[in-house]
Order: sequence, then C-alpha cells, then structure tokens
Amino acid sequence: MTATTWTGAKSGVGDSTMVTLAGLPYAVPEAAHWFTLDQQVRLLAVVAAVSGIPRLLANDPRTVIEDGELGWMCAILDHATRN
Repeated sequence: MTATTWTGAKSGVGDSTMVTLAGLPYAVPEAAHWFTLDQQVRLLAVVAAVSGIPRLLANDPRTVIEDGELGWMCAILDHATRN
C-alpha cells in the first residue's frame, strides 16, 4: 500500500465526512457505556471497518481489492453484525 495521505476529493467522500469517520473510534467508547462489553466490541469493530474502508480505497484501491483487504474488512462487518 502506498504511503499517500487520503483526502475527500481523492476518495470520493467529503472531507467533513472523513473527519467525522476518523473520530468515531474515539467517541464510541464514551457514548456506548450502556451497552454490554460484547456489544461495545462489535460496535467498535463496525465503526473501525466503516471508517477504514474509504481510507483504504483512497490510498490504493487496486491493491486493497487484489490483496483481499477489502474482503477482510467486509468479513469484520459480517462477523460483528451476527447475533
């Protein structure tokens, strides 16, 4: 993967959305204290995957898809949303 930085224009996602997504992993633990520990871990996994996918695709979409990183992130989402 390249070491380039990601921007909204490059990823197709707006800068304000990317800033919000980047901050979610830090906000979830503070806001999710009423969830069980298992639910908190699942929520954090979903937030990390959802906020990471645009970043991965913005940096090097071909490598992300060919090397299976996108599939891995989707697998995290799939596992985290199962009962």
